[in-house]
Amino acid sequence: MEESFADLAPSAYDLNMSSLSDRSGSMVYLKSHQNDPPLRNQQLTSRPNHATLHPNSNRGRVPPQPNQPPHFRANNPARLPTSSSLSTNRDSPSSQSTPDLQGDHSPSPKPQDQSQASSVRHPSPNINNRVFKLAELLSGNPANFQHPLCTECTDKLLEWMHNQLQSAKSNRDRYAIFERELNREKSAAAEGSYESCKKIKQDIEELKIRESVAVQKLRQTESECEKFEAELREIERLESEQDKEEEQFWDDYNQYLLESEEIQSQLDSVTTRYRNDQNELAKLKATNVYKDAFCIGCETGVGTINGLRLGRLTDVPVEWVEINAAWGHTALLLQTLCKRMKFTLDGLAIANLLIGLTRPAIEACWFDCRYRLIPMGSFSRIERTKGDKSCLELFGSDDFALARMLHNRRFDNAMVDFLECLRQVSEQVIRRNPQTKIPFRVHKDKIGEASIKLSFSSDEAWTSALRHVLFTLKIMNAALDHISN
Repeated sequence: MEESFADLAPSAYDLNMSSLSDRSGSMVYLKSHQNDPPLRNQQLTSRPNHATLHPNSNRGRVPPQPNQPPHFRANNPARLPTSSSLSTNRDSPSSQSTPDLQGDHSPSPKPQDQSQASSVRHPSPNINNRVFKLAELLSGNPANFQHPLCTECTDKLLEWMHNQLQSAKSNRDRYAIFERELNREKSAAAEGSYESCKKIKQDIEELKIRESVAVQKLRQTESECEKFEAELREIERLESEQDKEEEQFWDDYNQYLLESEEIQSQLDSVTTRYRNDQNELAKLKATNVYKDAFCIGCETGVGTINGLRLGRLTDVPVEWVEINAAWGHTALLLQTLCKRMKFTLDGLAIANLLIGLTRPAIEACWFDCRYRLIPMGSFSRIERTKGDKSCLELFGSDDFALARMLHNRRFDNAMVDFLECLRQVSEQVIRRNPQTKIPFRVHKDKIGEASIKLSFSSDEAWTSALRHVLFTLKIMNAALDHISN
């Protein structure tokens, strides 16, 4: 509606309504636009009394003017509809709709129609009442107006009411189309209702059968589930027991590892001590005490024992003190070899020596054992236990010629007896170890090809015989070590 009508002042309203005081009970008809269909047989209600519309309109009313402007009557040949006719046209679309549209199945307008409807401005009820009253005012006789209404306002009012009429017609047409579609769908649904109902019943029966099968499977599954739950509980119980056993096992295993490590540590310690003892034993076995105690060698053609030279040469003079000391070590070595073999030179034989020998051999051995060595350093002696039982000196001296001659004779006899003792011991060694080879043969006063007597040989021959004696003692000492090992 035009804003000028909405904000109409009360004085202007009273001025316009005062012309309606003499028009009571007149009937008006709404003449629509020439292109629009006319509204027929719609009797409009009479205009309300001026006092009814506005009780206070008589206050300060302007007196009626006798002369009306001619242009108002010329430009307004048609009469405007009253409020009753407008209300009838406004309600006509709803009155033409079917009862089915009033229910829950009435469709909502399309989005395009909603946007079109929302574009139409709907005034409030108070504004509509004012518009309808103005329409009644305009529909009256223009000659009765004491104050004319302008043509522009009348045109705007008619344009607004025409828009309202077009909107109502559009709604009516949409509802009619929807009603036809709904009736067509109802008729189509009625034709196939029987078949669809039969199919639905069949579907229901099939669903019931499937439901019974599913229920049976469900019960079977529930029973299996209960069985599995019982088995699961049993497995959990066994698992807990197994966990306890496993825990106990690991405790025992850890204890076993500790004990094993302790035992292994002790074993390693014992093994280390054993290896050290083995090494020490190997060293001790490799050590020859007799070889270390009696070190035999040769120096400038003269045999030595423990660093003492036994013999002398023309160009290598040796003192008798050193030679006598060397003879003492030589006699001690021969006595030591006899003790190692448990063999005595004084006529007493050990039973172990006689095992496996014949009686003549035993008697010969007994008969030959007639000497006894007395090692005394530089003053060693050899004693005869049979015959004259004499004791001979095994050392020389630097006395005057006659005394030296007598002494050398006794010294030569002592050395010959020593050589005989060496022969007896060598024979015993060969008997015990047949693999022993003595390179020098002992016969009377000779060993090899050299004589051991000093009086009838040169210093070189005597020294060579003494060197052979020392070498023979060294071989017998090594042979006894091999036998003992």
